[in-house]
Amino acid sequence: MADSNYIFEPKKQNVKANIQKTVHQIPGFSIEYVKSLFPLFSWIGRYNTTWLTGDLIAGITVGLVVIPQSMAYAKVAALPVEYGLYSSFVGVTIYCLFATSKDMTIGPTAVMSLLIGQALTAIASNKDNAGYQNTTIAAAFSLLAGLIVLLFGLLRLGYIVRFVSNPVIAGFTTGSAVNITISQTLGRIAIASFNGKSSNKYAYVPLTPTFEGAQSPPKGILIFRFDQKLTFPNADYIEDQVISYVKANTRRMAEMPTKANDLPWNEAKETYESNVQSNSQLPPLKAIVFDFSAVCIVDSTAVQILVNIKRTVNKYADCEVEYHFANILNESIQRALIIAGFGSVDQKASLVDIGTNTAKIDDLESKHSVEIKLSMETKKSAEISEVVIEGSEDTIITSQGKKFFHLSVEEAVIAATNGAWE
Repeated sequence: MADSNYIFEPKKQNVKANIQKTVHQIPGFSIEYVKSLFPLFSWIGRYNTTWLTGDLIAGITVGLVVIPQSMAYAKVAALPVEYGLYSSFVGVTIYCLFATSKDMTIGPTAVMSLLIGQALTAIASNKDNAGYQNTTIAAAFSLLAGLIVLLFGLLRLGYIVRFVSNPVIAGFTTGSAVNITISQTLGRIAIASFNGKSSNKYAYVPLTPTFEGAQSPPKGILIFRFDQKLTFPNADYIEDQVISYVKANTRRMAEMPTKANDLPWNEAKETYESNVQSNSQLPPLKAIVFDFSAVCIVDSTAVQILVNIKRTVNKYADCEVEYHFANILNESIQRALIIAGFGSVDQKASLVDIGTNTAKIDDLESKHSVEIKLSMETKKSAEISEVVIEGSEDTIITSQGKKFFHLSVEEAVIAATNGAWE
């Protein structure tokens, strides 16, 4: 015997022998697999007949619950109630042959019915599917789902369900229950066909038409709507766009150069002459309306940009242009605009340093009316009487009428034209 470190010589793996062994075992494995598909035959021979009475009572009780429940699920799935009746016992009849539990019943579920109903509604809304009935589409869905579940069962992939957490299942089931309850409640109050996604603004439209078409604002009135919040990243872009649009669509009222030598270095004489001719045909600017319906945040940079726009536009129009604001969503945005100088009749700044007023501290704390002198940018003095103190110890904000803040763009345009446009 040859020297070896092993007491017994290890047998070498023979691939050919293993393949032959596996081939010989295939018939036995196949028989065992087929038997495993019918677990009923593994325990039916050991069934205790003393359980028969209790099982019959349980079966009748479950049937009394499952049958009306399945019929109700058929209505949720937008199918005739007889299909719910069929599904209440056909599935159980077939399941008893393949079931691993004798105490379980299967049938349509609330989630399944809800998804089928939504799918049928979406498919029926397409004109290309007008020739298909709900029952035909539901049968196709059932066949496809059954094939998928059968494939999972044959491949023994049921363990995948273990990776779905219980809170997810509970939340999904609870949400479906709430959805079903709401949908059925709407049906009971005669608005079963109400669709919130594609419905009109009003559920009941008045007989007298209230909208006859879109109408352009009057000449000299420009409307700008912001599609997002006004912050530092987009402030400069908004300033350029607003000023460019104002110069392209309104007349320049400020004094223009009359000689070619007075032109800016970057403007050609031919371009200047064409601009003068086209500028005379444009209307003068009277007011600008800013729509803040999509603006939720305004930072200090954006407020300063609006002030810069006001200065540039006023200089271009050679007058005090009115600035109206509509659909402001936040009171802090309106407050920031008032502090920046918007909102008053002359739309001048209303921030005052306490050191420049002549009132006493006691009058400030008691919120009495005082007289304040403001030093404006024009180096002129202006007196404002009867100013109500609303600020803290560092700032005084004058109480202004909100003439330039409106609930809608239509109201803003009407105010900008002093009621002449309706």
